[in-house]
Amino acid sequence: YASRYADTNPLSVNGVAVGSTTSSTSTDATVTGASTADGNGKLTFSFTRQSHHVHLSSLDIEAVPVNSVKMSFNDRGDKTLAISSQYVYKSDGFTFTLTGWTHTRNYAKGFLRNQP
Repeated sequence: YASRYADTNPLSVNGVAVGSTTSSTSTDATVTGASTADGNGKLTFSFTRQSHHVHLSSLDIEAVPVNSVKMSFNDRGDKTLAISSQYVYKSDGFTFTLTGWTHTRNYAKGFLRNQP
C-alpha cells in the first residue's frame, strides 16, 4: 500500500526472481505465486530498491496443504529505523523476520526503504 511514493520494484523469493511488485493505494496483493521453503523451512523475500521507495504493508502466506496466515505490518506508525535491525512478527506458527528497512510510515501501511 502506498498513498504516496508509489512505484515498481523487483521481488525475488529464495533467490529466484518472481517479477515486480507495484505499490499503490490498493490493499490487494501485487504479486502472487508459489515457492518452496529452503532446507531450513524458510522463505526469504528480497525487494530490490530501484524506485525512490520500496513498501511492505502485508504478506499472505499459505502453507500446503491447509495452513495460512495474513500478516499486517501496519503497527508501528511513523518511525525511522536502523537499517541493520531485525523486526520479528509471529502468527499461527509462522515467523516473519524483517531486515533492511529504513522507516515505517502510515502512508505505506508498514515498512519502507528509501536508501540503496
